[in-house]
Amino acid sequence: MDNDATWWRRLWERSAFTELWPAYYIAGCCCILVWVISTPLRNVGWTFMAAAWRVIAMNLSLFDACLRQYQAVLANDEVNQLRGVQYVYALRGALFAVPVSVLTESEDRCGEYGRALRKWWDAAYVTFYAYLPDLALSTAHSTARYARASKEASVSSGRRTAEVFRVGFLVALLCVSLLIHLPLAAYNLLELLLLGKVGVALALLSFNCANYYLEWTRWGLPASVVVVAVGLTSCIWRMGEADGPLKELTPSALLLQAMEGMRTRAEQRQTTELESLRQLQADVLDDLLPFHDALEELPATAVPADRERNPVAISAELRAAEERSAALRQELVQHSVRRGRRTV
Repeated sequence: MDNDATWWRRLWERSAFTELWPAYYIAGCCCILVWVISTPLRNVGWTFMAAAWRVIAMNLSLFDACLRQYQAVLANDEVNQLRGVQYVYALRGALFAVPVSVLTESEDRCGEYGRALRKWWDAAYVTFYAYLPDLALSTAHSTARYARASKEASVSSGRRTAEVFRVGFLVALLCVSLLIHLPLAAYNLLELLLLGKVGVALALLSFNCANYYLEWTRWGLPASVVVVAVGLTSCIWRMGEADGPLKELTPSALLLQAMEGMRTRAEQRQTTELESLRQLQADVLDDLLPFHDALEELPATAVPADRERNPVAISAELRAAEERSAALRQELVQHSVRRGRRTV
């Protein structure tokens, strides 16, 4: 106590000079004047600090409520029974469902701010939990589907290219057959007009004798040799046609076989291509038209009747996890939330 009294006495002796009292008085008046003048500004500042503290306290209260409900989710027996993808998907759904649940229960206390936050969390839930996984799976299925369709289309294009070469080969074979059968047909016509092989032989003999004496042309003997060779070929060909294999080499037989083969291959190719295209169109329509009523309005050729539905949106495990997450969200809505204290 003596030391404190001594310290105050020394301070008074050093500062309590009579000549400084006017300065102290003026300084005090200035402080009072500034305090009075700045009252509106101070009121605004205190109001701002109170509002800022209210927002901070409200956010801290919401954060505390979210943490408590997250702990409730982690301690939930139904969630702990999940394994693998289902567990991860349930926690991922709870990441968005818990803030929505807390903001819904705190709507009266948070007002427009809480409703805006809830809409943001709803948008995040729809975007990152519901839409993007479906979009990723749908994109993967679409990529695989179009890759398969492109592969089948490439095979069909290869078949069409092979058909072009096959037609070219058949045309060449038909030309060779015509090159062989036209002389044979001409000889057969000559044989028919001259009443048989004997008539042909007599005609050739008479022609060569007359040409020898009259010297009509120097190509008489070579022409006769060609006619004899064609006649021998015709006889041999007739013997082969009786057995059967040479009949398939005639121009008419080749043309009929080529037309029949082209028609059969074209029908098979058209059936395969239409089936692949219908399957692709059916998958695309299944993505674009989720309602059966809309599908009934399409032509029957657009959608095959007997077709197993290919799940595009999400796998069965993720669907089950989504149902469990929805049930968990309903449970969290009913869970009590500790409300923070209002601060004004």
